[in-house]
Amino acid sequence: MEGGPPVLRTRLVVVFLSLLSGCVSATPKLHTIAVPVGAAEAGGHFARQLVLEQRFLDNHRLETIRFRLGRAAVGFCPGRTRPEFGFAVADQYSFGRGDRRLATSAHGFDDRLRVLHVINGSPAFDAGLRGGDYILRVNGRTIPSGPGAKAGYKSAVNGDDFRMTLTVETPATSDVRTGPGRNNVTLAAVAVCRVDVELANSHNVGAYAMAGGITFTKGILWFARGYELSFVIAHELIHVVRRHRRMIGRFGVQQKQVEAEADYLGLYVMARAGYEIDIVPQFWRRYAAYFPNLGGNGRTHRTTSNRIIAMRRAISEINARIVVGSALVPGSTVSLADASSGR
Repeated sequence: MEGGPPVLRTRLVVVFLSLLSGCVSATPKLHTIAVPVGAAEAGGHFARQLVLEQRFLDNHRLETIRFRLGRAAVGFCPGRTRPEFGFAVADQYSFGRGDRRLATSAHGFDDRLRVLHVINGSPAFDAGLRGGDYILRVNGRTIPSGPGAKAGYKSAVNGDDFRMTLTVETPATSDVRTGPGRNNVTLAAVAVCRVDVELANSHNVGAYAMAGGITFTKGILWFARGYELSFVIAHELIHVVRRHRRMIGRFGVQQKQVEAEADYLGLYVMARAGYEIDIVPQFWRRYAAYFPNLGGNGRTHRTTSNRIIAMRRAISEINARIVVGSALVPGSTVSLADASSGR
């Protein structure tokens, strides 16, 4: 009798299969809300607008930190400086075809050249220049509207001149110290290390120093919180101004050595720029926890633990100098100085 009569077992199987078949074939009732075609198109337009706005914010963030560090690092890049005023310009032709229509419809760009952003604390900011101001004249030369506006602006700006006079038109809706209408603005530039930054549309978490500039990924901007990004930029800036790529393999210099110098001098540049340096070890601990297979491999970089120990020692050295009011210059001999100059 164990398991029941065969006939009963057969009937139970048939009933079970019938119930299972009914479950599979039944049409589920899903509760959704239909989206009209027009609304879907508007949503897609809004999404692209958010992407463009985020690009503006990311570039402004990069340029602000780069300017501040580049100004503080002038002593580390002799002969490789340039005058900067601390603002950027753009018109509708500054954007690719995919973004041009959006830039005009959502952000008001047209044929006229206007200020894209102004860096806080820069000569442009102190002179009252603000984002949205239209550039009418540069050093007495009229800037035309249309596709040639930016080229006309560049030709009117003397790249080695530390003074520039602008005639700008401030929109009536703009809240600035100069007030709406046309204003003449005279700017006095400051010397900054000659290093450019570029944002790559990649979600990898990284930054890469080339001969004259640094490429940052969107991933590193996402990962680096607040002013943590200042150390990443300072580190890569030292790679550029010290010509580290040229050193590797010459004079017995290894990549691990130049990485260590970029950490050390980068902390000094951060401190000279007024950034909080005590946050850096925590940033690298978090980086190692998220990406255990990146960096700190002992071949191209110090191991993460050794790197953090060295950073803490450098931070103690720098903070001690700040306490007694000493100049923020490296406390130990920089062993790669001769290699940097090519001797």
